[in-house]
Amino acid sequence: LLARGRAEAARSEALEAISMARRFSGRPTLWRAQVTLGEALEKLGRSAEALDAYAEAARNLQWIREGLRPEHQASFVRRPDIRAFVLETAEALDAGQRPAEADDLRQWLESDDRGER
Repeated sequence: LLARGRAEAARSEALEAISMARRFSGRPTLWRAQVTLGEALEKLGRSAEALDAYAEAARNLQWIREGLRPEHQASFVRRPDIRAFVLETAEALDAGQRPAEADDLRQWLESDDRGER
């Protein structure tokens, strides 16, 4: 929907997906829906709300990451989609004057680079 310029429809669909994922504890689906919501909100010019959606997606990814065995956390963070999300979201959070949240995300990558949990 976003690719076709239908940001409002994408926003609505993302909110519906978030609602469903919350009901069924679908955190893997939930973080992706929150990213889509953030992208739709950005296109609608609602930057602060977009940052909130990205931050919520990051919290859900953190929950997933913490639920993994220590030996699996590094490979999770190395996934291209996760790594791209962390880098892009940290940059957006910095630009939105939310450096503490950006630093929290960057620590995932630093921990991975050091081979830590």
